[in-house]
Amino acid sequence: TTMVDGVLYTSNGRDIEMSVASTKAFYSQVTAGEILTITLAYLTNNITEPQILERLTALKRLPELLDQVLAQENQIAQIAGRWAIKRHHWAIVGSGPNYIAAQEVRIKLSELCYKSIACDFVEDKKHIDLSSEPLILVCAAGTPQSVLGDLVKDVAIFKAHNSLPIVIVHEGEARFDPYATAIIRVPQADELSSIVLNTLAGHLFGYHVAQSIHSLSRFFAALRDRLVAALDNSSPDLVLLAPDCQNALDQFSKEFHARRRESVFASSLSPSLCA
Repeated sequence: TTMVDGVLYTSNGRDIEMSVASTKAFYSQVTAGEILTITLAYLTNNITEPQILERLTALKRLPELLDQVLAQENQIAQIAGRWAIKRHHWAIVGSGPNYIAAQEVRIKLSELCYKSIACDFVEDKKHIDLSSEPLILVCAAGTPQSVLGDLVKDVAIFKAHNSLPIVIVHEGEARFDPYATAIIRVPQADELSSIVLNTLAGHLFGYHVAQSIHSLSRFFAALRDRLVAALDNSSPDLVLLAPDCQNALDQFSKEFHARRRESVFASSLSPSLCA
């Protein structure tokens, strides 16, 4: 901060974030950027007082909108747990400013789930490998009406390629319903505020996807823990030949093959994650 001409500090929660790619830093920096933009526009006579009032009112309303998204966490958790583990390949897309939301969600989802995830503009879907039949998270809330119709067509294309499109969209928007595998609805808001709402919904989705993968890993880890505990008290031959161990392995095998037939392990659940 001693090397620059001005500093705009951001604080969200109990401390100031510096050089940390945290979610709260993203939200606060978007807000700080909006305030700075309004100020520069005012100083250069490029914004009217009614427009300033409109933008500041939208910013003041943002915490209330975020609370409404957080109130849907259980629903988002159900969507994440049901669909994300069905596909090995994932992608995140957004149009216009929502591409920024898609990029931020990709970072957090990749970080939480240890996956390489494609991210692109919705219109550039040719850069996403649709032949892999991926799960596609579409950040569509706040998209202008002039563009929204095209996004609906793109989601229809995703479905036609046997992908699993999950769409984040404003409440009251029903045009995606016939084509989306699942829909996450966020409150009505202006285009800029919707960037943050898309991002929060995506962050919650990513967190609960990671929780679902962790729950699946416990299926393997529970058997491992049982075997390790037994091996601490006896030799390997005695442990593996014991009736209790044989029954546990037999039950594990039956459940494993049942889950595999249901494509439960289609995500990136690897032996390293199970450990």
